[in-house]
Amino acid sequence: MPPCNLFITIFILYLFVIPEQVYDKPHFDFHFYTISDDLRKSIPGLAPTELDPAPPAPAYLPTDYVMLPGRIQAMGTHFIDVTSPELHSIPFTQTFLFGGYQESVIFYEPMFILDYILSKPQATIAIKQPAAVQETGYYPQNYRIEYDTKQKEYKFYLADLTFRQSQ
Repeated sequence: MPPCNLFITIFILYLFVIPEQVYDKPHFDFHFYTISDDLRKSIPGLAPTELDPAPPAPAYLPTDYVMLPGRIQAMGTHFIDVTSPELHSIPFTQTFLFGGYQESVIFYEPMFILDYILSKPQATIAIKQPAAVQETGYYPQNYRIEYDTKQKEYKFYLADLTFRQSQ
């Protein structure tokens, strides 16, 4: 991943605007940002019906990802995988989104439904890769959720960082 701040923000959401009746169960969003917290806080919102006028170039997002309308203030524009199982009548357990602002990919977002987390899974899930990256650095190939029975704690992280040259 390119040099970035070592922080994440966790949003606990009970309703997600689109698509209806898919993301309406209690879930956790883990936003791994590659921008400063000051820049993140300054991101203006857009109306739920507006498309971001300055999204990342298509090469910087995986092929199956499309922009969701609206931009969430202090968060960014979301890009969702149209082949995700939950969008095809399979119950939502986990998914992965990308986030953008000012023509850049600015966050990576694994999402997990609360019931899935409470099942204490041990899972490594592949992240679809874009054709190119904007900045030279290390980029995650997978994300991971695990429950440590000794520590009685959950771990959520991006894994298997691979060095990529900007294009």
